[in-house]
Amino acid sequence: MTGKDGNLSRSMQSVFGFVWFIKSPFGRGVMNHGEAGMSDNKVSDYGKVFSEEDMSDTALDEAVKWTDFLLKNEYRGRGDKEYLARYRLAKRTGVSESYIYRLTYKAGEMRDVAGSVYKALRETYIKACEANEREADRMAAERRELSNEKTDEKSGAQVLGEDQA
Repeated sequence: MTGKDGNLSRSMQSVFGFVWFIKSPFGRGVMNHGEAGMSDNKVSDYGKVFSEEDMSDTALDEAVKWTDFLLKNEYRGRGDKEYLARYRLAKRTGVSESYIYRLTYKAGEMRDVAGSVYKALRETYIKACEANEREADRMAAERRELSNEKTDEKSGAQVLGEDQA
């Protein structure tokens, strides 16, 4: 089936059509015929083998993390109810309340996250992070301005000789 260099023979390539060879960690090769459902393994651009299940787990973990962050940001403090924060987040992101509830409390039962939900949560998370950065920059500029005013006041007092002992 394979030659010394690990490539498939021409006859095998013609039988299967589109074929590629995946190196396994055990030194043997696994054939994948490019047909959906034949194998969960894919090869990245760097030759690393990964599965769709791992990608789904990563996407689900990120969606759970973003949902938690966004719900905490949406919470208005004492007297606010969690379901109200979930409602406001659902309106802001376009994701249904029940899906946000599932990501919050039933993520262990979920196998993956819908692409549209992932994208909506990611965009909202990025906007929230950008707003946070803008606010931090504004506060830093205000702090610098106040610091400069105090420095100016001290230097003015020293010029007038009021601060001399």
